[in-house]
Amino acid sequence: PDADDMIPMAAHAEMSPPIALLIYATDSPAKASFYPFETYSPEWQAMRWALKHGRETKFMDLAITHQLQGREPREHGDEVSDDPLGALAVAAGYEDRELWWELHVEQRKDPQGMFDGILEAMTALRENRPVRDQREAQREAAMRKIIRAAEKKHQNVAVICGAWHAPALVERPSIKEDDALLKGLPKTKVTATWVPWTRARLAAHSGYGAGVRSPGWYAHLWDARDRIAERWLTKVAQLLRKNGLDAPPASVIEAVRLAEALAALRDRAMPGLEELEEATHAVMSAGQSARMAVIRDELEVGQHLGSVPADAPMVPLAKDLAAQQKTLRLKVSPEPKALDLDLRQENDRERSRLFHRLRLLDIGWAEAGEARGLGTFKEAWILEW
Repeated sequence: PDADDMIPMAAHAEMSPPIALLIYATDSPAKASFYPFETYSPEWQAMRWALKHGRETKFMDLAITHQLQGREPREHGDEVSDDPLGALAVAAGYEDRELWWELHVEQRKDPQGMFDGILEAMTALRENRPVRDQREAQREAAMRKIIRAAEKKHQNVAVICGAWHAPALVERPSIKEDDALLKGLPKTKVTATWVPWTRARLAAHSGYGAGVRSPGWYAHLWDARDRIAERWLTKVAQLLRKNGLDAPPASVIEAVRLAEALAALRDRAMPGLEELEEATHAVMSAGQSARMAVIRDELEVGQHLGSVPADAPMVPLAKDLAAQQKTLRLKVSPEPKALDLDLRQENDRERSRLFHRLRLLDIGWAEAGEARGLGTFKEAWILEW
């Protein structure tokens, strides 16, 4: 809720996901929470739709003003509450939760009854399991309070939440019980803004708790509403050619046929990422793991960097850095870029000063490299945003 004022900016023409909400303690910006969004994020789609159609929209959770102060270390919860979808996947006989989700949700032709089914499953998983800690109980109480306020103003209310919380928002305790949970919480003055994000930081391996294995694949599923396998393997071919590797049209056709055959053998409606990976490995990468690593990093995960409007509120340090990047003609990229400096040139000297200052601040955008050739006027740097 601390970021409700940031919602209108989601309609700005210069907002390009992946982006993240940044909410930080005004007097101590190091205390912060990030909330990432991609184009296919349900919350992002809801915001954009609501702004386009003039509908009131609010965030729904325990305010960050109550969460930044006195935050207790979270103990590891039980497997079910930490990963309810994973628990369902295991119960269905799948080792890979994302594969289960893709087959039963992403590739589902008829969504009729899907939400009712998920609600029923979550309700069963939560039975005889107490809320895992006080903070989660407070979060769900805050959600219910916001829903009740919306229901007083509007006849129809759409709620977007994590599946695990859904039963607690349908079967509600009394207002008195929720008010008791939220009484006397500490407060910290906070500021909210939007910041650019990357697909790599949406991936599970980045440490993001709600991350997925392949953000680039989900973006492809959202964008390519038809001929999903053909369009994906065309991207694979383009990527291989960009890296100087052979990828003739005939191999794309053969890989599509193999992926479709594998899906049919497994009784699946269409090829998923698993079938496309196997077809790519067999046909287009000549069995070379190095090629598959390139596809994994640049396509399945992706290096795409989002953008936010220049007039978005910024942390003072970030604002100053952005201004210097513009003055010194330094482009921001999530991919490593080598930069050689000639310290006899004024612009390069100023770039060097900036890089050294950032290193003193432990901001690792620029890392020193090995200068080529002789001369103390040369410096080499590797830039990676």
